[in-house]
Amino acid sequence: VVHPRDATAGGRLFTTLNGFLALAGGSSGVTTRTEDHNGTPITVIDFSASVGATGGTLPPGYKAELAWASTPDVAVVGYGASFVEAVLDAGPGSSLADDARFKALLGRVGAENLGVTFVDEPIAKGVVPAEKWDAYVTNIQPYLKPLDAVITNVRKDGGLDRNTGMYTAH
Repeated sequence: VVHPRDATAGGRLFTTLNGFLALAGGSSGVTTRTEDHNGTPITVIDFSASVGATGGTLPPGYKAELAWASTPDVAVVGYGASFVEAVLDAGPGSSLADDARFKALLGRVGAENLGVTFVDEPIAKGVVPAEKWDAYVTNIQPYLKPLDAVITNVRKDGGLDRNTGMYTAH
């Protein structure tokens, strides 16, 4: 998710990507479609029929899809249209950036960044469907018991990209 300095340039980038996909994607089995979300077009790229993509590594019900959209306020790229829709619909108080725990952890690795990775069980529990959470608790959580949260950032440092990470434990 990016807050564009130049909304027109963000839109041009996505228009260019759409053009490249139209020219090269069809011959490799990659398809695109556009979905409207409250007046904002969302481009969805479906890789599931592409050469070498069997979908065998994805859980049932998931497709190899990437989606993006751009508005004057935000440019977003993510897994599937539903993620992009959720970002477009997020308002004050409903985003991760408003969460006090996230802010505190981000401050420890550096709030100025090009990208952030964040894994936090208490936040995840609130957004994961109950049956998936139960599977997580049974099959994965026992191995992660000491782990509390993981956060990393990427920032520019002159000509280098620097990554700072932190694991917190109970």
